[in-house]
Amino acid sequence: MADTSPPLSAGGLAHFDLPTIFRCAVELAEAAAGLSETEWADLPADCEGPTSPIFERQMEASRRLRRTEEETQRLKRSLRATGPLEFRGSKTDGGPRWESYDQRFNNTTHDRIVRLALTKLATAAIDLSGFATWREWQWSMRETGLRLLAWGLAQLWEGMSETERSRVRDRLSRTHKAIGWPANPATDPPAYDGPDEIPLPDQYRIVANYISCHRDYPDDVQKAGNNRVKQGQEKFLRRATLVQFVETAERAEQALQAMAKRDFDSAVEWDDLYTKAFWSLACLRRAREIQPREAWPVPALEQRKLLADAADILLTAVGGTPEAKAGLKPADVDEAFRRYNAALGKLREASAMSAGLPSYKEDAYWRDPFTLEHLIYVLRVYEELKAKDAAPGRENAVQYGSGLEKPSDPAPAVVQAEATTAAAPGSNASLALMRVFTNGIADDRIEKATRLLGDNKLTVNEKLTKIDALIPFPATSSAEQLGDMLGVTKQAVLKTDWWIQNRKGEKDSEVGRRREGHRKRVKYYEAPGPDEDDE
Repeated sequence: MADTSPPLSAGGLAHFDLPTIFRCAVELAEAAAGLSETEWADLPADCEGPTSPIFERQMEASRRLRRTEEETQRLKRSLRATGPLEFRGSKTDGGPRWESYDQRFNNTTHDRIVRLALTKLATAAIDLSGFATWREWQWSMRETGLRLLAWGLAQLWEGMSETERSRVRDRLSRTHKAIGWPANPATDPPAYDGPDEIPLPDQYRIVANYISCHRDYPDDVQKAGNNRVKQGQEKFLRRATLVQFVETAERAEQALQAMAKRDFDSAVEWDDLYTKAFWSLACLRRAREIQPREAWPVPALEQRKLLADAADILLTAVGGTPEAKAGLKPADVDEAFRRYNAALGKLREASAMSAGLPSYKEDAYWRDPFTLEHLIYVLRVYEELKAKDAAPGRENAVQYGSGLEKPSDPAPAVVQAEATTAAAPGSNASLALMRVFTNGIADDRIEKATRLLGDNKLTVNEKLTKIDALIPFPATSSAEQLGDMLGVTKQAVLKTDWWIQNRKGEKDSEVGRRREGHRKRVKYYEAPGPDEDDE
């Protein structure tokens, strides 16, 4: 592709072809002058079809607007705008680029008077392209655009050399007819007496893709964005499987828990948690009104509605207006979170059963996650039991670790029987106890994890990595909890490679490893994007 950038001087500044710009500006002035407010303002924007008595006028207005749009694009390109310049084109591609205009042509070799003229002409093209773009007549854009064109052409003439003027002198009669400048086209225009800079009243405009926009445009964009979000939510809620719905609910729950526990260390981390909670809850609260396409179990549908009601309250607590938040009592938010988690638990069970897996209550894989506090407790008890196993007289007594409830004094015979049973190889009291607490985690893994925890030669990162490989930490484990386990600060954990790789941004789904196995056994269904069509 040929290089369309303006030639550069030795200093790296661009040089523009001023006569070409002048001629493009004249033709734009002629096109815009062909649509005066007095002649065309009474024409409706809607085309009523060939049978309408004003059909021919509407077609003529469309033709003139199209020509105006084309002339604005020619002037912009003569001023080195690149990319798609029509408004509709910028919706599907990278949009236009206009570096010279962004720098107010200060990246050129031209004198200041020329740079000011180019800025006026470029701004006129922006206004007149808006006039040609919008469905309703935007007469103020046309008025401002033509005024800036007249000033820009007069100022550009002032800054051109005699050679450059000679190339466009034949255009003066046409500019006089279109915009009334110069007053006498038979002679050279007088010295420029207009404003140097664009006057303040003409500086304000809403611009998108170098096209002036009507005053309601930001509201229209906001409404369009909201509609796209709503459409995306509706598609997801209709198409999402039970598994996907549960994952979205869990993502919100994890973010809310982290926010409540202040488990973040920077504004960026807070923003990430807020975003996850807000958008997930915004979607889930509509689950009552939007039913899934696939057949869900009746109890799951009821829990879906209960979760949606709770999500609506939680969304207000997280991202509602100050007035809406003021109307919420802390007790109401706590109760909503309790009901949210209760419904989520029932949906987890239904999700497992619908996939042909054992029920939530029967399968150890689906039990409540093995908490980090539980793990710390187990490891400490295990250390105590091991120490007491090695103490003299262990074979004749049953010892209890700190924190375990000691049963009421049993009969000596019973105690001796229990001790004898526990003394059998591979099934002493400590290991039997550990099996109960760890849902059958292999004895050697508990012992290895204990040794790693007490190995002072290992760094914090090495301990986390090796213990996690033996007994995966729950996805809900916080840096503060891990620090307590290792006897270090929360910051020490946050700085480890293990945390960065496995916790900070590891995955959006809060279920983490606990859900990974289940997801591999269930057919994956990708949530529809906002651009997909309904089937």
